[in-house]
Amino acid sequence: MKKCLAMLLVILLAVSATVMAGGSGESSSSSDGPVVIKYYTWEDSAHKPLIDAFNATHDDIQVDAEILPSANYEARLNTLLAGHVEMDAFMEKRQTDMFVQYNNGYIEPLNDYIVEGTPADAAVKAYESQMNYDGDILGIPWRAGSYYVYYNKKVF
Repeated sequence: MKKCLAMLLVILLAVSATVMAGGSGESSSSSDGPVVIKYYTWEDSAHKPLIDAFNATHDDIQVDAEILPSANYEARLNTLLAGHVEMDAFMEKRQTDMFVQYNNGYIEPLNDYIVEGTPADAAVKAYESQMNYDGDILGIPWRAGSYYVYYNKKVF
């Protein structure tokens, strides 16, 4: 499971230049150093260890993570996007937000970056109806979440 999550983060970061918010659309780098990806996400116990592991195993690409408080992540992210803060990639917390962000030009479709038969392709196919908007693939699922309603059988 941990290996799968790390692979999906690598895939996300590999296509991260496709998810732009303001800026020039290029990740920062120097001729002597690695490409640095400015990446926004929220506080989650899984995020930092994966980012640290990625940085430790990649000399040519480094992730500069901005980890925002989880409680107001969506509002802060939307403010940063609207303010055209330099950002190469971001993690989406609510799937429904991607439609507004796509329509506002903050998300570039990933269709041309996903190679058939790769883990990214399999992940997108598994969640095709949630990731596809007018034929454009807007994201790569990282981990699935299900919502449940629990009820007291005695009351109903």
